[in-house]
Amino acid sequence: MKILILADGNNEIGMGHVYRELNLAKYLVKKKHKILFLTNQVISKKMISKKYDCIFSKNLQFKNTQNILKKFIPDLIILDKLNESKANIVLLSKLNPKIVGIDYIGKNKKFIPYGINYLYQKNGIKTNYSNFKFSILNQFFLKAKRIKIQKEVKTIIILQGGADTYCFTPKIIDSLNNIQEKYKIIVVIGPAFRCWKDLENSIDTSKNTVIVKHNVKNMVTLLKKADLAITAAGNTLLELANLGIPSLVICAERFENETAHHMETLGFGKNLGFGGDLSIEKITLEIRKIIQNYKFRKKMNLLGPRIIDGNGIKRVEKIFLKIVKNTCNNL
Repeated sequence: MKILILADGNNEIGMGHVYRELNLAKYLVKKKHKILFLTNQVISKKMISKKYDCIFSKNLQFKNTQNILKKFIPDLIILDKLNESKANIVLLSKLNPKIVGIDYIGKNKKFIPYGINYLYQKNGIKTNYSNFKFSILNQFFLKAKRIKIQKEVKTIIILQGGADTYCFTPKIIDSLNNIQEKYKIIVVIGPAFRCWKDLENSIDTSKNTVIVKHNVKNMVTLLKKADLAITAAGNTLLELANLGIPSLVICAERFENETAHHMETLGFGKNLGFGGDLSIEKITLEIRKIIQNYKFRKKMNLLGPRIIDGNGIKRVEKIFLKIVKNTCNNL
């Protein structure tokens, strides 16, 4: 297949869409499919173009952009965004009406004929393909095994997405200072992170050992070092579930509550809601509770890999092939 992928990311909207599609593209290219990216963000272009052909265009109406797309002639178009204008969707439909929205929760849903939802199963495009089993994880997770749970928490990993738009990471580090025990803290940040000064201040005043990891390539190896994760509710939460790493969820955006709540009802993660509504004292209290509750952490360790088995990327490719071959009905 020849596949056109639209995905954007920056400090305001986060980098989750870009990371997800990079994971997907890596798998699809190995399966001999041809990929072309289209983005309207400079930081996304820099990331994507290191490995794949990528068009940077602020407006799909630009003649140069249209000429490139007409030459590519995609068999399938993937729209991995929260929102897109009606004009752009209509324009893309002229290239190929087989457009798939992935976790698309914005306006103009009725103009997107196909959908795959796993983060936003309730608010995404109405489709038969709304389930965590379609989770698109890095292919490293295809062969990954869950961690062995420890009774004592020694290492805590903090993940608030590739941007951490509202700078929750420093607040989480500060909250750990209120706990008597000392921990090794691993902080993971992405290319759109902008809270360096606040982060440095929190690290300087922390009684714990804090290690910062920037633009991590192999998340499996790093995540497996943790006994406990404090995470946002994007793709990383699902990666943690796949590895069985007990997780406290602080949503990086309010709309992430849907995913965090759904995972919690299935038995993985403790959802605290949007980070902007949480005080340092509240975060400290919840961290203490989960550290002291070995049975709860053990339960998450067992249930996580059952919810997210790591094979979603294979299932998604099969859906794409069916759509292109016109064998998908009532999606």
